[in-house]
Amino acid sequence: VRLSSERKAAWLAGRVAAKRAIRSLWLRERAELLAYHDIRIEYDERGAPIVVSHPLALSISHTGPYGLAAVAGQHPGLSLGVDIERVRSFERTVTEAFLSKREREWCEYAGQEKNAEISLFWSYKEAYLKALGVGLRKHPRTVKVFPDSLKGAILKNLRHQGHQGVGREVTLPGLEGKYVATVVTVRRPVSVEKNNEE
Repeated sequence: VRLSSERKAAWLAGRVAAKRAIRSLWLRERAELLAYHDIRIEYDERGAPIVVSHPLALSISHTGPYGLAAVAGQHPGLSLGVDIERVRSFERTVTEAFLSKREREWCEYAGQEKNAEISLFWSYKEAYLKALGVGLRKHPRTVKVFPDSLKGAILKNLRHQGHQGVGREVTLPGLEGKYVATVVTVRRPVSVEKNNEE
């Protein structure tokens, strides 16, 4: 696949952000500094990034010249997704397609910040779908966003019962009002089988 120079720059920005996040977490958790070339990132069959060199969960997003990554230790049933979006205006038909009536009403209350709020809702939905491992192969409208007062949200997908996500808005110094970003963690039910043979 050939990428335009702009897409190559965005892809590279995402990879650099991912390796920086991995190095930072590894240093904090293991007190070991990793070299960039020792961190191997590949993609699974769905196109999701995976860290093959270390036992970590990873999500990458990029838009324009910016990349964003989230990384966490691997825990059974825990997954994460991250998304960064440029704040832009949306046609009413587009917002009606991916936001519920309640979500559109919430955005209307934002007044002059309406476009930022709509972009933020989109970012939450995309990050949540990444955390579920389905990305935009599932329609964003299937995700319900329930904002809270702490710059975060609870996310639910009515088609994936039990997969509730918790999202937080990511602060982007110097990009406020131009870009929004979110990180979402999803705790999936983990089944534990017990062998009762005696």
